[in-house]
Amino acid sequence: MNELFSSIGIRRGIISFTPNLNAGAGYLTRGNEVLKWIIDNKNIIKSKPLSFSDYIILDDKADYLISQTNNFFQTDKTVGRIPQVVQSIINYFHCASTT
Repeated sequence: MNELFSSIGIRRGIISFTPNLNAGAGYLTRGNEVLKWIIDNKNIIKSKPLSFSDYIILDDKADYLISQTNNFFQTDKTVGRIPQVVQSIINYFHCASTT
């Protein structure tokens, strides 16, 4: 994935993956897993966890928190990345780098 990002001009790489937590631990959605990763990795994000927005979520399931809507890019579960998703990610990072 880092090679793909680099080939399309995105100079940020994947630094980690979210944990796969089970519902028994109280994490009922992937969005909760993303939030837990952000909270647990304050030293990496160098920001207050609830203010952090410099990331993307790339997944075929849309079970995220409302606050993560702008960070979520849905893939197709049968074919993976599709050109529209890739272009949306490019646009997101170009907009984020100019603000």
